[in-house]
Amino acid sequence: MPKDNRKSVIYDGKKEFTFKIPPVIQYPFEGLYGLIFWYKYFKLPPKIDLAICFDSLAYFHTYLSKILLRIDKIVYYNVDYSKKRFSNVLMNAIYQYITKFSYITCDYFFAFSNKFVEEVDPTGKYAYKHFAIKPTIDLKSVKRNVKKYPYSLVYAGSIDYGTINFSPLLKALSQLKKENISFILDVYGKTGAQSTIRNEIRMLNLDDRIFFRGVLDNYILTSAILAKYTIGIASYATTSDAHTPDHSFMNKGLTGKLVDYIGAGLPIISTRINDSFLLIDKNKIGFSVIDADDWYKSIKTLFFDKSLYKIYSKNALRFAKNYDTDKLLEPVFRKILLKTRSIACLQENH
Repeated sequence: MPKDNRKSVIYDGKKEFTFKIPPVIQYPFEGLYGLIFWYKYFKLPPKIDLAICFDSLAYFHTYLSKILLRIDKIVYYNVDYSKKRFSNVLMNAIYQYITKFSYITCDYFFAFSNKFVEEVDPTGKYAYKHFAIKPTIDLKSVKRNVKKYPYSLVYAGSIDYGTINFSPLLKALSQLKKENISFILDVYGKTGAQSTIRNEIRMLNLDDRIFFRGVLDNYILTSAILAKYTIGIASYATTSDAHTPDHSFMNKGLTGKLVDYIGAGLPIISTRINDSFLLIDKNKIGFSVIDADDWYKSIKTLFFDKSLYKIYSKNALRFAKNYDTDKLLEPVFRKILLKTRSIACLQENH
């Protein structure tokens, strides 16, 4: 599994091996290791009816190993299409080629956004295998009847990656502290001891209000942890922030992080990275913000206007039904299953 852009980890249930490797060959290397692992311990891998790959590089090595891994169909799931994945021109050209190859050769294509198809397949030649899939959450697994931490904020996700900018949020929290307003912010994610966000927290004297809880499995977070908090937050980088990856602005609508929050019944506050985030305000499930002053006002409103908070919490739960895993994915997999069976029947008849 990829650790981040610099490190990768292989874990076989007993030992963990961490190594540095260029991202372009990272997935093929891990795929080769996985293949050796299967043959070493199980002689032959079990037949796989459907493999879902969340990145074009993951798809590429799965495609190359399709016969050896006994995979029937492969889904290429594009969740963060980017025109400039790598700053190196040659590396980026190779990546774009593999991305287009993945789209053309996959059996089924899933995507958050139509932007990818508009760029790669403007004539719609491969539209027949395209399924538009929003971020999803398993609503029935979420435990909501839990005691909440009063005046609490939660962030869960990437921290040091270029899509995040905590500065406006931290300025707002600093102002709240100066006014002696009690609050905590729990951060779930991995970051170094000398990371930018930790240094900012120290400079603003927020060490006693912000706590890093480490990395947790997403299922545990969504089913048992997030509902304990008051507000879910997402402090995104914008187009004005240097070095922000372009894939942050390709998708429209709520991100997976925000869907996780509303699935737990949390009103949300998020940086408005594009106009589609105005649906947060329109549906009264939270606030989309632009600067530190917006963050400050939005947090105070949800902390102290109890009646408004209850309305927004109920609205969040209601709106989350639009992203329910069963509602969104069951029709997709039913269609794929029926199509697969129809092909199998035709082959038998011939």
